[in-house]
Amino acid sequence: MQQISTCVRMGCMFPAFFDRSKNIHHPFCSKTCASSSRCKNPNCISPLYVDPETGTQHPYCSRSCALLRRSPSAGLCSRQGCNNPRYTSPQNPPKYYDYCTPNCLWKETESLTETKLTALSDPANNLDYLAVKTAFNSPGFTIKAIFRIQYPPAISNRFLNYREQVRATSNAQSSKAITIKRFHGTRNVQCVAVNEMAKGKAVGTTNFCSFARCGPCGIIKTGLRGGNDGRVWSGGSSATSHSYTITIGGENTRVMFLCDAVGQGLPEAAPVACVEAILPRFLILYS
Repeated sequence: MQQISTCVRMGCMFPAFFDRSKNIHHPFCSKTCASSSRCKNPNCISPLYVDPETGTQHPYCSRSCALLRRSPSAGLCSRQGCNNPRYTSPQNPPKYYDYCTPNCLWKETESLTETKLTALSDPANNLDYLAVKTAFNSPGFTIKAIFRIQYPPAISNRFLNYREQVRATSNAQSSKAITIKRFHGTRNVQCVAVNEMAKGKAVGTTNFCSFARCGPCGIIKTGLRGGNDGRVWSGGSSATSHSYTITIGGENTRVMFLCDAVGQGLPEAAPVACVEAILPRFLILYS
């Protein structure tokens, strides 16, 4: 007896069509359901992707199809030499990432000789800005500016290599499965570079101060440093890290880094295993 399955269109409970002459099971009950639930890429006949956790139906069957259908009007990828359109949200096309893919972002990192800071200047539509703002989520504080941080290979590769080693030994299917977000708050002095960045202005590494007590400048230039035991303190939320954002000399701009870290099940306030296990990705200036 032929097994009966249900039409894959969300909300339809009719049985899927079975072509007896060809002995083929189709995913939809009819052409009507198929046309309304098929991937919006005209060259694809796969059903739309439905998020198993939320039940949200996406307009494409996969990320690959969504990327193929990006509008050229979205603007080009930020990596110099890449002519692909930057990634735009399939659900909300005005919202975008600055790069076409995460791989392109990391490819640009490979060519850097010093830290690159990029101000995220479109709070309404830049998906990175919106994601950082959502993660920060600290009522009572005002975000002045958010910067993307890209380190040269000498700094970024130590994190990427460590993460890959952990992934391989833990049998994780992907590096994403072992990557978590952690906050790192730091002290700030009356630093010209930090004051300029708080205004959303890009600052070159030659403008950073060399004060030992100025956390932001040191972290931006050379990454995070471990304590006496080699570990690096981090917090699971901005509220936890806020108490570490000390201001010195009357300055009111506080500084926090949102980092990628390798680890699972870390307490709310806890250090990561070593300096190689954490990499600042975004700089948040707030008051």
